[in-house]
Amino acid sequence: MHRYAALPGEGRTALSQQFYQEYRDDFLYAAGLDSRPLVVADRAVIEAAFIALGWTPQQQLMFVEGAPDGSITHKLRRELRKRPQRPGHAEAA
Repeated sequence: MHRYAALPGEGRTALSQQFYQEYRDDFLYAAGLDSRPLVVADRAVIEAAFIALGWTPQQQLMFVEGAPDGSITHKLRRELRKRPQRPGHAEAA
């Protein structure tokens, strides 16, 4: 992981790319865009990321559908970093 954090300002982007490449199919599946079965642990990781953002299933789908190919990485990881405590969108469960 150190090699990704070496570039100032680019550490998050490189980590994002690595994370997304590993879980790309899982993101698409979680958004309802891919019907291939997942390993439960992988699906749980993706769902936990969306839950951490406080996103509804509809928001997840809109996010993935509206993102140009390859940009989901940057958008999702940026949001994960920006909103660890869901400020602004506090939804009652």
